[in-house]
This record gives sequence, structure tokens and C-alpha cells, in this order.
Amino acid sequence: MKRPISFTRTVRSITQGDQFRLIRYFVAGVSVSLGYTLTIIALVDWGPALNPEVANVVSFLLWTVASYLAHRGFTFRFDGAYGDSAFRFIVVSAVKLLASMAVMDLITRYYESSYLVGILLNWVVLPLISYAVMKVWVFQQTFSAKLVGSRRG
Repeated sequence: MKRPISFTRTVRSITQGDQFRLIRYFVAGVSVSLGYTLTIIALVDWGPALNPEVANVVSFLLWTVASYLAHRGFTFRFDGAYGDSAFRFIVVSAVKLLASMAVMDLITRYYESSYLVGILLNWVVLPLISYAVMKVWVFQQTFSAKLVGSRRG
């Protein structure tokens, strides 16, 4: 007889199974991106009235820490050394920051469009850069770590 699908087992599978990593990346990414977006809007429209380029950099830097922790612990369930993964994450974040600055500058200065269009484009550009690089370089599990992890689960 087939056992009924347990909600708890389903949630555990999604939060821990490698086959659901992309879903976890999406959930963590959307959460961080919402924080990034709201911070930029607050800094441009409600706060100290920074220009969009500066607000973008400030928000990006603030949300980089949250992004690292979310992707390390939730998305990739990485249990390797903090030093190596943090350094690699900072390198990837620096590349993403440059890409983000270029997109925002291009949209607001060159096309003279709303900074909100720049935010929207960054929602597309940055995740495309991130996922593949984080999977194969930043949070790459060694073969022995994969074996130990498969014995646990």
C-alpha cells in the first residue's frame, strides 16, 4: 500500500534535496532581491534622496551578506570552510556589483529612463551570472563531501 504524501516530508525534501536546489535558489534570490529593491526605493524616494546609482551600490552591499548566508545555508547547503566560500562569494559579488552599476548607469544616464527599469533588468542579469558561478565555484562540494552528504540523507 502506498503511504500518503506527508507535508513535513515534502517540505524536508524541497529544503534539503539537491533536485530542488534551483527552487531554493529562486526563493532565496527573490527574498534578497525584494530587500535590495525596497532599500533602493527607500534611499531614492523616501530617505536621504541619494541618486539611483549610489543607492544601488549601498543596497547591493547591504544585501550581499544576507545573500551569502541564504545561499550558503539554504540554497546550496554548503558545509565547507567559510573562508574559501566567503572569498569566492565576494569575488562573484564584485563582478555582480560592476554589472549592476553598468546596468543602472546605462538605463538612467544613457537611456534617461527610470531607475526602476534598471532594478528590473538587474533582477534578470544578476541571477543569470550568479547561479552557475555559485554552483560550480563558490559552493562546490568536493567528491568526499558529496559522499558523506549522501550517507546522511
